[in-house]
Amino acid sequence: MNPIGDALLQAGRLVVLRSLSVAPSYRLPLSVIIAALDGVGISLTAARAETLCAWLEERDLVTLSGQAITLTDSGQDVVAGRKVVDGVRRPSPADIMAAAASGLRGFAGGA
Repeated sequence: MNPIGDALLQAGRLVVLRSLSVAPSYRLPLSVIIAALDGVGISLTAARAETLCAWLEERDLVTLSGQAITLTDSGQDVVAGRKVVDGVRRPSPADIMAAAASGLRGFAGGA
């Protein structure tokens, strides 16, 4: 694949993990994952999105069950910047701070 295609795939994988990290029960249907990717300009067919999620599952970052994708603890570690996985774009420091703030709000019972 070319460098731009690689960069888009890496970014797309992070988008999937970040979307799952803010979802109720850390779980979303594939259709919502596709919409999240579309929202950041990464347009994939359902088959290509399934392949992307299967790649994440092979690395124990998500689990697949039918058309639902669930974030694993290892996937959450990637979103929080505690773990680096080749092939997944690293979150920026701002991303990490936003994820931490979001987690603290949930922990403290806030909205």
